[in-house]
Amino acid sequence: MVNLKSLVLILKKENEILKKTKNFDFVAKLLGSKAPNEIRSQQGKVLFEKNKIRLQLNKAYNYKYMLVSRDTTTKNQEMFGMTIYPRAERDIAKSRKLIEKRKGFSTDIYGGYTGTAAAYMAIVRINKTKSSQYKVIAVPMTKRAILNKAEKEGNYEKILKQILSPSILYNDKGKRKAGVISFDIIKGKVPYNQVVQDGNKKFLLKSAIYLCNAKQLVLSEEAMRVITGHWLDSDKQDQELLDVYDEILEKIDRYLPLFDIRDFRNKLHKGREKFLKLNAEDKFKAIIQILKGLHDNSDTGELKDIGITVPFGQLQNNSGITLSSDTILVYKSPTGLFEKRVKISSL
Repeated sequence: MVNLKSLVLILKKENEILKKTKNFDFVAKLLGSKAPNEIRSQQGKVLFEKNKIRLQLNKAYNYKYMLVSRDTTTKNQEMFGMTIYPRAERDIAKSRKLIEKRKGFSTDIYGGYTGTAAAYMAIVRINKTKSSQYKVIAVPMTKRAILNKAEKEGNYEKILKQILSPSILYNDKGKRKAGVISFDIIKGKVPYNQVVQDGNKKFLLKSAIYLCNAKQLVLSEEAMRVITGHWLDSDKQDQELLDVYDEILEKIDRYLPLFDIRDFRNKLHKGREKFLKLNAEDKFKAIIQILKGLHDNSDTGELKDIGITVPFGQLQNNSGITLSSDTILVYKSPTGLFEKRVKISSL
């Protein structure tokens, strides 16, 4: 049994070790200006060459493409949006269409849910009078059990088509949608986080109306120096930050057309004048928020200081995500080393 005095000594020793090691930077020690260019063994064999390692690290730091793979998932949880809204006469938003909390519980009396949750998605081709359109459609959680059974029985697509028909072919009033002739199931089960390449746009499907960027922004070493706070001249911070802003705009224009969704690209260009008027600290904060919104994930930035009032990078289309016939579904191995590409027009 450890007595109190011994325990205090042990904790004190652990804290001393922690203080010495928590800020230890192995690479900086080896590559610092005071470090020798070569480290040799007692037998004279070269174990480490600083200049050679520095070149290799710089090469790795400048890779423009990293192997990345993400989990794709389906859902099997709540069947509805979990917020229960009051009946129409007490609801501030009078236009909400409610679903019964339980069979027989009228929404006119008890209120209800606003919509069903989705288990996963499907891609359909909607055939119109003069054209066709590929669209991502939510598959409701309430129908998952039925679809699981249909899959086992070998008639999954037939049952799925029956389930999706009302929302695709008819409007909210039950009338046939103008110009829509029929539709085909192209991909009957599309998981969340499916990687999609549509022309120069690469993204992840987060739902039938949300997507997020899957193309990483690559900036110059000079821009990265500024972003990490390594100023060459404190008097030139404003100009250096403006140069980074302009470089980001140039890269978005060339490589990230996805950010035309919700007019984000144009809003960043318009926000440049307001960015100019910010002090250096606020300019720096704005750039960090821009990078959050542009990152290869679903993070969003807060950019009210430059006139963007909605979460920057929240890529949303309430009318649903449409795809071109050239769209490719990208399937990756867990390691990211192997991938398979399937064009939706060939399905």
